[in-house]
Amino acid sequence: MSKQKWFYIGIALIALLLGSFTAIRWTESHDEPGYMRLHFDTNVSETKLGDFKQDYLIIDFWASWCQPCVKSLPYYEQRFNQLPTDKFAYIAVNLDSEADSAKQFLADLNLTQTNVFYDPNGQLQQALNITGLPTLVILNKQQEVTRLLGYNEKHKTKLDSILTELSQP
Repeated sequence: MSKQKWFYIGIALIALLLGSFTAIRWTESHDEPGYMRLHFDTNVSETKLGDFKQDYLIIDFWASWCQPCVKSLPYYEQRFNQLPTDKFAYIAVNLDSEADSAKQFLADLNLTQTNVFYDPNGQLQQALNITGLPTLVILNKQQEVTRLLGYNEKHKTKLDSILTELSQP
């Protein structure tokens, strides 16, 4: 075979390998929604939602100026810390423009076990179409399972029912 034919065969093999690699990478990175890959400042080791490997991810959207959040955040911290950590992960997404406001709010309420993602630009809020606070969203690995807008006794009852159902094997 001539050098020219070997050259073209080599180029074709390289193109095939690069194409295969790109297809694999594209498929891997597009299996999850784009918002799962957004990075956040946080008080935990995970920096994006996609880092959590549990079956369900509970996301609580809140802000320090949100009056119902004064009651919902302590309840959620207590309630979600009772769940099995191999099946459920809980993250509180703060929407304050300044993280210091959120940190002071957490300190004032003595919420030391709340995992927080700071989202001052509202990227995740926009991606999940959050229209009010507090909003609780529960996701599985493929999609949204449920969402609760606001916080009151009916929400607590409904949440308990949802968590009981999701906890079943």
